Amino acid sequence: MRKHSKSLVIALLSILLILIASNHPNNLEIKDENYYLVHNGNTMEFSEDEIEYFKDIALGSEWNEGNNRIIKWNENPRIGIFGEPTKEDLNSLKDVIDDINNLQNSINLSIVEEDANIEIYFVALEDFDKYVQNPMPNNWGLFYFWYDNKHFINKSIILIATNRSTTIERSHLIREELTQSLGLINDSWRYRNSLFYQGWTRTTEFSDLDKKLIKLLYHEGIVAGIDIEEFNKLIVK
Repeated sequence: MRKHSKSLVIALLSILLILIASNHPNNLEIKDENYYLVHNGNTMEFSEDEIEYFKDIALGSEWNEGNNRIIKWNENPRIGIFGEPTKEDLNSLKDVIDDINNLQNSINLSIVEEDANIEIYFVALEDFDKYVQNPMPNNWGLFYFWYDNKHFINKSIILIATNRSTTIERSHLIREELTQSLGLINDSWRYRNSLFYQGWTRTTEFSDLDKKLIKLLYHEGIVAGIDIEEFNKLIVK
């Protein structure tokens, strides 16, 4: 019996050593690698998660599954305000504009009195269809955009429901719809703290990941009209 017990102990120790060796850091699978975008001698670093999330958000559309190319603004977005926004709504809009302008240097968002190429309407939900078709019932915020044959966005309409949402919820909708109208047009279930989360949230700030997506989309090395294969060629390990 003692010989059998000793053999069992030795066998268990052997299995334990094998498990320890297999989980040694040198044997672990690397799940996240660094990627780089190099353009005109300037290098920007990204994680694997950031690159994959960018593909989810920028190379697809929430309402149009057929779109799979980079779409972005080439001219400065000029924002016209219509309807009945509250003082808090206007402050939220100004905060988003400042955040986006501070994250990149390619475009500059501003509020204008005339000649707007982004129109934001603060109206009752029931009035949405007076401006554009609401693709989902009880959708409190949405955007439509138009782009040319070079995939440059040249017009956008944003609708924010004033009679169904709270101040915080409108702050979230203003940030989400305006940011997505710049070319980050898809939603995802991957990160709940992201502005682009598919489910309903009340996020009123950009996550670090969101900020990286905005910087990447408006990096001068990312050209409007490229598809996912062309994008992959720009990113190197």
